[in-house]
Amino acid sequence: MQIIIKHTYRILILLLFLFQLTNFVYSQNSSYFIVNYTEEWTSNNNFRSGVGLLFEKQITNHSGIETGLYRRTYTFDYVSTITTEANNVSNIHVFNTRISQVYLSMPLLYKYYSKIVNIAAGPTFDYFIGWNELSSNTNFKVTSYNLKPKWNYGALVKVSKPVQIMDKLLLEPEIRYNPLFKFPRYYLGMGIAAKYKF
Repeated sequence: MQIIIKHTYRILILLLFLFQLTNFVYSQNSSYFIVNYTEEWTSNNNFRSGVGLLFEKQITNHSGIETGLYRRTYTFDYVSTITTEANNVSNIHVFNTRISQVYLSMPLLYKYYSKIVNIAAGPTFDYFIGWNELSSNTNFKVTSYNLKPKWNYGALVKVSKPVQIMDKLLLEPEIRYNPLFKFPRYYLGMGIAAKYKF
């Protein structure tokens, strides 16, 4: 079964390459530098803001690629239990705080262009770069926090519609969904991209 899936995948890649080759003559060959702001609802029931710097290359009238880096966060409740002992009596203390994990996310997307909407889809790779403590508790402070492994991976699907603002400037609002698989979670929301054509 794995051999069949492997060969099917190779045939699909070859067909995609041939499709791109035959359409290359009709290419608009446009390149864009993009700043993207997102507001996403996470699987932990809160909204998180993100920002990305992207590059987009339209290869044919209907096909292109998009990649770049996003800074995004994921917030959750962190519970710590500490046992102290005084006068041969053990006391258990439970402390609650909120931790915001900070990631760099890199999408590698195939983009399909149409007159109605644009659709982009492909894998994403998130890398843990740091954290912040959001709750202030005078009796408890998190002094270190780490995550292993630091990588997570998923898939991103976006539906967008470009709006011409100036000769070389476009705004492209989008709806996006990004499930992650290694540490199961998702991001669902909207974004707005400012695209400069060069």
